[in-house]
Amino acid sequence: EAVVEKLFEWLEDCEDWSGPLSEIVGDIVSALREPLLPVAESADHARIAALLFHSCAPVADLAADWLLLHRQPVTALPAEILSRLLRDEDPTVCAVGIKLFGALPDAVLLQQPELFASFCVSAHTAVRQSAIPVLERLAHEVAPESESFSEFCTQLLPFLLDGLFRGESGEGVHADLLALLRGPLARATNALDAATVRRLLLARSKGAQQLGASLLPAFPAMAFPVRDWAAFACHALIDVRRWAQEAYRENAAAIEVDAKAMEEALRIFDSRWDDSQEFARAFFSARGTWTPALLVALCDHSNAAVEAFGRDLIRERTTLENIAGYLLKLAQHPSVKIQGLVSDWLEMELEGDLEELQGELEEPEGEGAAGEGQGEDNVEMLYSLRPYFLSVLSQVNRARTVKNRVLAFLRRRALRSPRAAAIVAEIFARQVVTVALADKAQYLEGLLAIRARYPELETLLTLEPVPRYADPSNRYADQCANRAGAPMQGMPS
Repeated sequence: EAVVEKLFEWLEDCEDWSGPLSEIVGDIVSALREPLLPVAESADHARIAALLFHSCAPVADLAADWLLLHRQPVTALPAEILSRLLRDEDPTVCAVGIKLFGALPDAVLLQQPELFASFCVSAHTAVRQSAIPVLERLAHEVAPESESFSEFCTQLLPFLLDGLFRGESGEGVHADLLALLRGPLARATNALDAATVRRLLLARSKGAQQLGASLLPAFPAMAFPVRDWAAFACHALIDVRRWAQEAYRENAAAIEVDAKAMEEALRIFDSRWDDSQEFARAFFSARGTWTPALLVALCDHSNAAVEAFGRDLIRERTTLENIAGYLLKLAQHPSVKIQGLVSDWLEMELEGDLEELQGELEEPEGEGAAGEGQGEDNVEMLYSLRPYFLSVLSQVNRARTVKNRVLAFLRRRALRSPRAAAIVAEIFARQVVTVALADKAQYLEGLLAIRARYPELETLLTLEPVPRYADPSNRYADQCANRAGAPMQGMPS
């Protein structure tokens, strides 16, 4: 008793500058637990409680340990003392309060999920480290499957997840939250649904992403829509990207037969990670079901490598039956690069490769209409491309290169058959009255060439005879005389 009394006096007189105190606190607590326990557990309870608010932090912490050894339970402390400790702005004092708070009966603790949440997301390490052991004890001593603990976790979890979604209020907050969610609260965490896992993975917080990545393997691919697979393939964490790539492999057939799924799956090309880009090129190179809209979307991608991949796919899959669809779709995306692709096609594909595919021969000079029966398929294709040609030729102050190539292409095609000439004449007749003067001459030349080659066609072009004058120097006088009804000079009356 004398030792304990002296200990009381020494602790009460400790000053803030008592540096050695923090080094011997552990020894004092050990002494109270062993040789001094019979006296310590029956010491003046109120006197010990007063030490909780000592100006020296180690003394307050030792007082909390002493109270936990006392015969009187923590519930014997006045409520205002515990409340004052927990609300204290000093994290070391608050940590002392949490140590005592954790000794309350389990039934009381399980009714305080919000208070626990405030401890767990605190910016102060001392506060968090005091709360974690209490939660660990509850998880081990209270049956995890019990209704009370399950309800406690259900109410606590949203607060902890919210702390993960937010930026760290202090160093180590997310690490401590992850340790709780993966440790004592793992049962509740593993019950999160796919929508929450998606939110975690796509959050800006790295802590939230890490938790989502640890939960993702438990879900089948079909728990998420295809667009999420693509989003996961763009993720910074490689484990998430690998999960997404495996989802593509396992469901390749389902993607290929569904146009909407195929469209969403192409979003994998938005990834900035090389492994996802390489996987995407290999995966989609093996796919056989493509629509013009999907391939054109690749050609219109902001990533130059993806755009080049799209052009290669189109060249590989271009046939006489679908070339019109590609060009018409490309007309709706008139970027400089896309127009350059169209120009290349007009020069290379339409004038070269397509002629080989359909076996069309160039018509020899002077044979007139001898080849009129050839190239009927080509005429049908030409007709189907009318909206595209009109779209390109109607652009003002842009796409000059492709406009010139389109004009040259149409003028050459117009001289191959009367049907082709009629289609081109209709296009030129429409454009000649709507475009700038710079292009008007080319349309007029084209219409004249068509009229000369096929005089029987209606080209909406009227040729006016040039008037002849007897004396060009008197041209003005002759015009005046004509208006007055007088005979022209040099002409019979």
